[in-house]
Amino acid sequence: VLLRHRVGDILPGDPIVLVAVWSAHRGASFDACRQMMEMLKHHAPFWKREALSDGSHRWVERNTAG
Repeated sequence: VLLRHRVGDILPGDPIVLVAVWSAHRGASFDACRQMMEMLKHHAPFWKREALSDGSHRWVERNTAG
């Protein structure tokens, strides 16, 4: 499994996560990819700082479920 998560300035709609999985059968690959994405959503700590149109910034609280 290869997992990469982008950091830095990311615009809405930009890709931010890459998950690559190798296996003998595609079903196992899809299951592993799904499991990695769910783990990220529910367990990885993310900090999100939004840039607002007036030039200011704000931190989004409780950006990670759990």
